[in-house]
Amino acid sequence: LCSAHEICDDLIAAGARITARLADGRTALHLAACYNPSRVVQALLARSAYNVIRAEEVEEANTKAKTEEGGDEDTKPERLSSEDDQSPEGDDDKEKKRTKKDKQDYSQVNASRDADIFEDNPELPDILEIDALDYDLKLTPLAYAILGGHLDAVEALLNSGADPSVVMKN
Repeated sequence: LCSAHEICDDLIAAGARITARLADGRTALHLAACYNPSRVVQALLARSAYNVIRAEEVEEANTKAKTEEGGDEDTKPERLSSEDDQSPEGDDDKEKKRTKKDKQDYSQVNASRDADIFEDNPELPDILEIDALDYDLKLTPLAYAILGGHLDAVEALLNSGADPSVVMKN
């Protein structure tokens, strides 16, 4: 907010959570786009891209560890669950049950998320959603950069995959 670019760079390099939101839903990317430190916009986008790579590496390592822990999955015979052994229901009924259960699980996640809307979940990967809307004005970082007339920030966001049509949807 006070154009302290060096401090922003230091915080990003130190691993500050870039997806954290203010009470109005703006992220660091919204603020950087709004106040035109295009250098900060680029640093945030670069850190997010790095975090994507790290998250993929962690996921790959977890998958590999699970495979090694359970042996080679290709050579294991498929084991049917007791539900599959005894269930007279067809596949469609099983799918309906699964879908209903998934919706219940999802609604529980949404309820807990809505209850803690201002709390950041440090267990989630710190990856920016480039077209994230703020809560109050429903604007993306690209919209903030356009409204402020910050061409460098607009260019950086577009080069990183920001969707210009999202600006017009709301």
